[in-house]
Formats: sequence, structure tokens, C-alpha cells
Amino acid sequence: MDTLLNIRRFFDAFKNLSFWQRLFSWASIRSLSYSAYEEAIQLADNLKNSQGIVESIKMEKELLLQERNSLLQQLTDSKTSLTKAEARLQHFDQETKRLEGDNNSLQKKLLFLEQGEDQRKREHDSRIQRVIGLQDNLEKEKQAISAKQLREAEERNDLMKETWKRHEENVMNYIKSICERNAIEYVDNVPFKGKPDNVIKVCDEFIVFDAKSPASDDLSNFNTYIRSQAESVNKYTADDSVRKDIYLVVPSNTIDVLKKLTFHQGNFNVFVITIDALEPVILSLKKIEEYEFAEQLSPEDRQSICRIIGSLLYTSKRRIQVDQFFNSHILDLLSQTQREIPEIMQEEISKHEMAMKLNPTADRRSKEIKQESLEKAQAQLEGQSKIFRITTPEEVHLATAVNG
Repeated sequence: MDTLLNIRRFFDAFKNLSFWQRLFSWASIRSLSYSAYEEAIQLADNLKNSQGIVESIKMEKELLLQERNSLLQQLTDSKTSLTKAEARLQHFDQETKRLEGDNNSLQKKLLFLEQGEDQRKREHDSRIQRVIGLQDNLEKEKQAISAKQLREAEERNDLMKETWKRHEENVMNYIKSICERNAIEYVDNVPFKGKPDNVIKVCDEFIVFDAKSPASDDLSNFNTYIRSQAESVNKYTADDSVRKDIYLVVPSNTIDVLKKLTFHQGNFNVFVITIDALEPVILSLKKIEEYEFAEQLSPEDRQSICRIIGSLLYTSKRRIQVDQFFNSHILDLLSQTQREIPEIMQEEISKHEMAMKLNPTADRRSKEIKQESLEKAQAQLEGQSKIFRITTPEEVHLATAVNG
């Protein structure tokens, strides 16, 4: 308040200051201005402090509001939790009453069960005695059945072994009876290498039927045995008069264990059949005598077949001729390489040569070379040829046709 009074005095004196007062009383005015200036500075400091106090009060107010909101939220949550707790308490009261009722009911049932326990024990002992008697009878019957099944299995195994022992004789007798009924020649003494079990002659061809049976009742190695026998019959097919289809006849009860019934062995085939299939196979082979294949074809068909075979022969011979030409040229290049390349480079070249390895596709009897795979590979090669600007066979044929 004193500060404002001094400032007012200064401004009042300054406003009413006359010319003569300015000349003779200026010192007092100046002294009053200094006091007013100091008081103004003090007033500014007080104002600044007041503003700081106001800001502090505002922050305290914000904190108090936040604390108030938090307390209100806690109060709300507490009320909610209290409501839920009251609901759970009510539920627990109801559950307690229900359990008390169940407990009373169980107590009554337990009392009733305890009263009848002696009677049940006596009945239980009586039932156990009857069950023991039944188990003894069942065990005796089971032993009798097991002994009977064992005898039957042994009889079946003996019969099966006896059948396998007579398999070769049965196959021979059955083939001979088929040949007699259908006027087919059964050959006892073959004019070629080897001694097959059974041979028939159809259309001047010898057809071999070899009987094969397991050596014991263990069939685990029968697949391997049949596979080896399928490879060993090539001694028969070496003769041109022997048909390139060989038949291995196995017992009917072994066919289920065989994983493979057909073996393609390059220049001949081996088929595994049972004795039941002998007659239909032999009769189908006899059909060969009923017609001559070439005479059944029309002149156009014969001409087409001859043209295709001729094209295959020419293409094969031409391929051999071209391969021989390039082989000769490659040999000349190899000789030129050894002659003209400096010796200092020969050792390094030899190392690279020994590090190289080419693995062409292996030829497997059981894997067919499919035409689709060859055509796909050819299409890939033609695509790569276009990238490197290599003339393809199609472009050669097109250029030849245009020039022609």
C-alpha cells in the first residue's frame, strides 16, 4: 500500500509541476522519482512472486483434482467390489444350505448302506465262489480250444507243406492235361540251354512255365527268391526259339505275400501266376496259331508300319554316323590340345579335368523312360538354345522348306 502511495505522490507532483518549480524545485522531484522507481521495482518483484504463487496454487489444485478423481474412482470400485462380495456371500450362503441338505441326505443313505452291508458281504462271498467256479470251467474250455486250434494249425501247415512239395508235380500234370484237351504240344526234351520245368510249343515258339514254391513255411524271403528267379531265367531267352515271355507258377496261397508280379528285364518279361491261371494263359497263347498277324493287316497298315520302322532304322544309323563324326573331331581336338597348349598350363588343366564329373541318368529296369519327360527336356533345351542364339532343328527344317 505504501508503494502505491509514493508512486501516486510522484505522478501528482509531476502533473502539477509549474515552470518555476521545474527550475528551483527539480531536486525534490527527482528524489521523489527515485523513491517511486524503487517502489515500482519492488511492486514488480511482488507481482512476479504473486504470479509464481498463483501457478503453484494452480498446480496444487490440479493435483488435488486428480487425487479427488482417483479417490472417487476408488470409491466406485470399492462399491462395485462390495456389491460383488455381497453377491458371492449370498451365493455362498445358498451353497452352504444346499451342501447341508446334501450332507443330511448322504448321512441317511450311509446309515441305510451300513444296515445292509452284512447282507451284501454274504451275497458277495457267494458270487465270488460262483465266479471262481466259472473261471475254472472257462480255463479248462480255453485250454481245450487252444489245443484243438493248435492241432488244426499244425494240420494246415502240414497240408500246406505237402502241397508245396507236390507243387512242381501238380503244375506239370495240370499243364499236360490242358495241352491234351486243347491239342497243344507239350515238350519233354527242349533243344535249348537249361532245364525248365514245363515247356509248351505254340506257333514254333517254346514257352516256358517254371514252377516255384517256398522252401519252408517262412514266406519272409519269398519276394527275394522270386526276384532272383526272374533274373535267372535269361538262360532260356538267349535262344531265339524261346518266347520272350517267361511264366513263374507259384502256389495260390503265396500270391498275397508277393509285392511284384511282373518283371521287365530288358529284352524279356517274367510274369508270376498261380496254378489257377494256367489254363486261361495257355489258351490265350494258343490264339497265336489261329491267325497270322501280318496277314490280318490291311496294305495301308503294313505300309505305315514299314515306313515307321524304316524311319527308326535310318534315324538310328544317322545318329550313329553323326556321333562317329563328332567323336573323331573331338579326338582330333584332344590331340591338338596336348600338342599346342604350353606345358606350364597342362598340369592345371589336368587338375580341372580330374575334378570334373558327369553323371548321366542311370538306366533302371523298373523305371520307364516316359515320352512326356523327354519332350519336356527337349523343350527346355530349345528354350536355352534360343537364349544363346543356337539354331534349333525346327528352324533348320523351316529354312530348308523356304529354300526348297
